[in-house]
Amino acid sequence: MGLAFVLAAAYVVYTWAPVWFHLPVSVTVNAHAYKVKSGTEINVFLSDTFDLASYRGKLKVDTGQVLDPVGGEPPQIKIDGRALRSHERILRGATIELIRGQDIVHKTAQKSVALPQKTVLQGKGQLISLKRKGAPGALLQTVDTVTGKVLSSIDATAPIDTLLQAYTTTTVKPKVVALTFDDGPHNGYTQSILAVLQQQKAKATFFELGTNIKKYPALSKACASNGNLVGLHSWNHKDFTKLSADEINTQLQDSQGILKEASGQATRWFRLPYGASNTQIDGQLTTQGLKLAWWTADTSDWKTPGVDAIVNAAVKGARPGAIILMHDGGGDRSQTVAALPKIITALRAQGYSFVTVDELYKMCGGK
Repeated sequence: MGLAFVLAAAYVVYTWAPVWFHLPVSVTVNAHAYKVKSGTEINVFLSDTFDLASYRGKLKVDTGQVLDPVGGEPPQIKIDGRALRSHERILRGATIELIRGQDIVHKTAQKSVALPQKTVLQGKGQLISLKRKGAPGALLQTVDTVTGKVLSSIDATAPIDTLLQAYTTTTVKPKVVALTFDDGPHNGYTQSILAVLQQQKAKATFFELGTNIKKYPALSKACASNGNLVGLHSWNHKDFTKLSADEINTQLQDSQGILKEASGQATRWFRLPYGASNTQIDGQLTTQGLKLAWWTADTSDWKTPGVDAIVNAAVKGARPGAIILMHDGGGDRSQTVAALPKIITALRAQGYSFVTVDELYKMCGGK
């Protein structure tokens, strides 16, 4: 019993004396020897002695690209071949293994992103048509499927710009003008204007609203007779610069559809309400098969300035290739009806003849 006690006491002293007195003991870390005060917490010793962050695994993707050199799993610590326990201390000599953490690998995926094409307007003028329809390009991206981060991008295909061609009517040599009427058809004024044109053996272009075509389909069809031309002026005269692309498409589809119902044929001509547009809108319209017409002379007949004022504005604005703006709908157009025969007579006296917008477009080199 006495011997056993002595041996036990000796073991305790042998084991704990270094701890009680913080004596240095030898430890081995990854085959390298270190002197450490007994009783030191192993994690504290390792943190003070080693850059533990450098022992973390890497965060990378399956292509091999490293996203974070220390973004992987933390290092593993083993003491004498077993896992380190929480807050474990160094008592006597020990063999420690500091093992680099496992890498974390994210899967990648290929993603195609559309590159929008630009719309480019070439030239200046009152008539615009499509020269070349563009196409979007494609950007091929490599994406981290875990974080969604774009890792790399390459241009798979370059976008092709949409090209528009503007034609100026100032190049027209023959003494011709195009009479145009907006906002119809109107049950009353439009018939009167058609009667004047027929009587005077003149022709004109009517830019009609879908809502009015729906009300007076037979009248819309009549506007396309006797050499006259019908174009569209939207469904209900909304400012296209304040509409979304989808809303513009609805305007086009509805107005073109009702025109087909009324006359049996579509039109390729369009005049924007208020003349309000931009290159992007021009591209949207022309890529749907439409050609755009503005004007060179505005009679301001919608202000009802008086018959003489309307006549003077039209005659003063006349030149070879002129496009004269008037209205057959949208309000009181009695002054326009009264002014029209005087305008035709005065311009004929100056040697002018009358063409549609489409005929004028071809004179400018359009196809």
